[in-house]
Amino acid sequence: MPRGAADAPLIEIGMGTMDQNKGVLIAYGHNLAAGAEAMMYAESNNLWDKVDIGGVCCTAHDLNRIGLGNGELKVPKGIGTKPKVAGAMGWWRKMIRSGVMECVMVDEQCVFCDVLGDAEKRKIPVIATTDKIMLGLPDRTNDSIDAIVDDLVSFKMPGVAVLDPVKAGEIGIRVAIAVKPKRAEAKVQNLITEAQLQEGIKKCTTCNECAFVCPPHIRISKLIGDAVKGDLLSFSNSYEICVGCGRCEQSCPQGINILDLFEYANRQYVKNQKFKMRSGRGPARDTEIRAVGAPLVLGTIPGVIAPV
Repeated sequence: MPRGAADAPLIEIGMGTMDQNKGVLIAYGHNLAAGAEAMMYAESNNLWDKVDIGGVCCTAHDLNRIGLGNGELKVPKGIGTKPKVAGAMGWWRKMIRSGVMECVMVDEQCVFCDVLGDAEKRKIPVIATTDKIMLGLPDRTNDSIDAIVDDLVSFKMPGVAVLDPVKAGEIGIRVAIAVKPKRAEAKVQNLITEAQLQEGIKKCTTCNECAFVCPPHIRISKLIGDAVKGDLLSFSNSYEICVGCGRCEQSCPQGINILDLFEYANRQYVKNQKFKMRSGRGPARDTEIRAVGAPLVLGTIPGVIAPV
């Protein structure tokens, strides 16, 4: 890993960075071990033309830092430029509702408790890679890789726990590639249609239970009211404000799948969602802080924007 460096390379972040023509593997959480091994497997087997790897939360930062420091010789220089920063933790439910991934590996922190249920509904195999979060999945660490891949690709089981990061990385890559054509139908089925959108918004009674529990205080009933009039712009304008917690859906007495409404209104936007950020550059150095301290206080330059 590199130390604090002001010239850390610029990389892209966002769901639009994931190549939907390839099998997409998401490494989600706080520990990069399995995601890093997936990168090594893709590199050593020349599979980057068939698979795209994206990180979510802190794992995203660390995957992009691999190869920038002076670590093990087995790490190809610059391999960290190949995985993408798919998004922040709060984007998880937005990502899975939009169906941008074929397989997900979770590790030890910042993982939503219902990740398995969300993924199983959409036929997205889940691989738990540490004993800290196993999601109740069977420990298949000692089983053969071929057997595990077959079970996941055939959807015999929604997920497995594989506590060997090297093994988990290979399984993640192979499953992402093999499962892509098999889950194409499920991907389409889980995206709501215009008719389902209309059915959902007509259920709203403007009770505002959703607004009471929304962390950023989005007036969802107003968004729905605009949608009833044929205007989805309010849903689009609030998409980045929404933290994807799902509390609105849990509190809605009418059972409206509100995050699905957000997904429908932003379907095209998600395909093109891209930003720029510095690649896990490490801590800001004292010399940098001194250089920008006065301009920040005086307001002559903008402040810091945290991407995750």
